[in-house]
Amino acid sequence: MEDKLKYLEMIQEIIKRMASNSFLLKGWSVTFASAIIVLLDQTMKQEYFIFLYIPVIAFWFLDSYYLQLERKYKALYDIARKENNEIDFCLNIENIIYNSNDLNH
Repeated sequence: MEDKLKYLEMIQEIIKRMASNSFLLKGWSVTFASAIIVLLDQTMKQEYFIFLYIPVIAFWFLDSYYLQLERKYKALYDIARKENNEIDFCLNIENIIYNSNDLNH
């Protein structure tokens, strides 16, 4: 039972890191977009505002990646919580398929 608690704590720490990374990316995205708007507003050339979309889309994809990883580790946590087998401390999430309807919000 003690091994199972340690395993669940390991997974929980990974979930916290993924959530923290996602939060930081959102903050950086807003900061970066604001800086570009301020710098481009001084030149008053509206065609350069297209450059604003490039980092925003890049941050969006990175945020989506971290959210996907977080959801997969939540699914792994749920699987580990329900199982009564011997704990192998495997953190592999390659074969995990999560269903958004199964997650409790």
